[in-house]
Amino acid sequence: MTNSATTDDPARSSGLDGRHARYEANRLLVLDALLDLYYEGNLSPSSLQISQRAGLSPRSLFRYFDDLEDLVRSAVKREFERIGTELEWSTPSGTLSERARVVSEWRARLFDTTGWVGVVARINEHSNRQMAAELSEGRLKTRQIIEDAFAVEFSDLDPSTHMHLLAAIDTATSFEAYRLLRYDIGLTRSSAVAIMATTIRSILEKKENF
Repeated sequence: MTNSATTDDPARSSGLDGRHARYEANRLLVLDALLDLYYEGNLSPSSLQISQRAGLSPRSLFRYFDDLEDLVRSAVKREFERIGTELEWSTPSGTLSERARVVSEWRARLFDTTGWVGVVARINEHSNRQMAAELSEGRLKTRQIIEDAFAVEFSDLDPSTHMHLLAAIDTATSFEAYRLLRYDIGLTRSSAVAIMATTIRSILEKKENF
């Protein structure tokens, strides 16, 4: 016997589409509410605070996510994907000093844009395997940017020296180093960028020491 209420039924199909659209809309409301709270400096908001910001009931919050860990990971991933589309990278040319400046500026823009979300991601990577994997992938991409920008300087190095130089530059221009310069030491953005650029140049000009 054929069931007349199939997804081929335009009315039912329209109803399913409508419910799916509402589900996705509410899911995004929750994600954006959590991101708003992060950017306000609330790095560990309660379910009540998130649901109130999203305009949903606390009981409905986890209709859209498996648990709080899934919610946090999904919010961070959504923001990192958005940032990735905004921060396009083009391999620079010019002198070593010019390229060092471009790389440092790009890293500063990346870290300023991620802001508190970047902090949240790093806090949670130790307990959230998927977030740790996504952060690791992002770090690989930023290291590739370093290799692209300084391909000339890396071209004649043996594998060990190459690895050490890359690690030194990556560390000197890392999220943690930038936040140390900006927020712990209290330097301006331009000063932090200048220090990172100078460090890159110094490392590569003295690469024989590695």
